Amino acid sequence: MKTLGLEHRPRLLVLNQADRLRGDEGRALREALAAEFPAAVFVSALRGEGLEVLRARLAAAAVAGWRRIDATLPYQAGALVQRIRTRGSLKRADYEEAGIRIEADVPAELAAEIETAIRRR
Repeated sequence: MKTLGLEHRPRLLVLNQADRLRGDEGRALREALAAEFPAAVFVSALRGEGLEVLRARLAAAAVAGWRRIDATLPYQAGALVQRIRTRGSLKRADYEEAGIRIEADVPAELAAEIETAIRRR
């Protein structure tokens, strides 16, 4: 991670092949791993076990740095609405006389773009 410049990015340890941890020895190893890595997610891609937990953890991590935006965009920044739809979560878009009133949850980079568009108004 460090050589890629990603050492400060959030991480999620996923331990696959959990289905191979069988019997008393497997249970003991799983308990030891869980104690050593309490935030780890145990999955079995083969059997589909733990995948819902993994999906939920990934979704939570993805939106952890998001911001709630409640603002009016100028009409000339209307292309941002589509970017909000594809990169964020658009809760509401009302087309009013003053512009496009939006309520959305978006990543920080997109929030900065939106704020810039509003300032340029």
